Amino acid sequence: MGVRLGTLGGVAGLMLACGGSSDTGLAASGGSGGSGAGTTGGAGGASGSAGAAGSGGLSGAAGSAGSGGSAAGPVALDDFCQTWVPKYCASAKSCCEGSGFGHDAAGCTTLLTAQCEADVAAVKASELSYDGSDVHACIAATDGFLNKCVLAIDDLLVGFDSLLTCGGILDGKVPEGGACQRDSQCEASADPAVLVDCNQLTKVCRHSKLLSQNQACQVGDGISEYCAPGLYCDAEFLVGPPYSGICKQATPAGGDCNGVKVINLECGLGFYCNKTSSKCTKAKVGGAPCAQAIECQSFSCVGAQCAAVPPLVNQAVCTG
Repeated sequence: MGVRLGTLGGVAGLMLACGGSSDTGLAASGGSGGSGAGTTGGAGGASGSAGAAGSGGLSGAAGSAGSGGSAAGPVALDDFCQTWVPKYCASAKSCCEGSGFGHDAAGCTTLLTAQCEADVAAVKASELSYDGSDVHACIAATDGFLNKCVLAIDDLLVGFDSLLTCGGILDGKVPEGGACQRDSQCEASADPAVLVDCNQLTKVCRHSKLLSQNQACQVGDGISEYCAPGLYCDAEFLVGPPYSGICKQATPAGGDCNGVKVINLECGLGFYCNKTSSKCTKAKVGGAPCAQAIECQSFSCVGAQCAAVPPLVNQAVCTG
């Protein structure tokens, strides 16, 4: 029962599934990160930053809240929408207002309730399956993401496991690679460590997972397996794309790195090797000057400037 997070899925899909964008050379370095975390179907917000208001699901799940389980117990299917939607809309308020969209609780509730009820109807029609065991835990995890509002690549990578908290709520029947419109239509992987979502760019169901140290990895467009936090893919940019390597220990922030190497991923996604200081440095915010996509939190360097990371909400979700 895969994770379905429309809002977060859109952000992750843009930032990682396509490897970011750059007009300066390194377009698509997908070496490590919680790509494309889809939604836990149902009410969870629109594919906010990706564009369309997704009808597929619970948005967001990151931070430490995910692993705690649900002290409140399972949520029945008929109680799902009224449990999820008001809490999501309340959690989204600060992000909506801080992002300039304003916030209308009634409008948000109306929109997301309609989306959620469509998925509930699909469950009753045996088109989806439902398990309410982790609804409260997923809500807590989502709240952590929405409080942060804007997620850099390393936030997604660190939050990957928390996304799994939402993974068992809604499960569809479309297999990996099959055509989809929303995350909740996608069938879960048998591997509980795999995130499942409907790629908002290709409209096919996608599986994503993290790799451990010394596992084989690749860098390039469309990569869906990423080196876990604290690791990087040591790919040599000779034959490819995709470029193959091994997940290795990343150099920590402030550590010495090879500033002469043209494309150097050793600092891990969310950080870059500063060619002036030869130190691993936190990736830059939107509007900062850049030469390569890996220098940017958005993993997108366009016109020698870092693109801004979009918020986890959009106008439709914020005001209906």
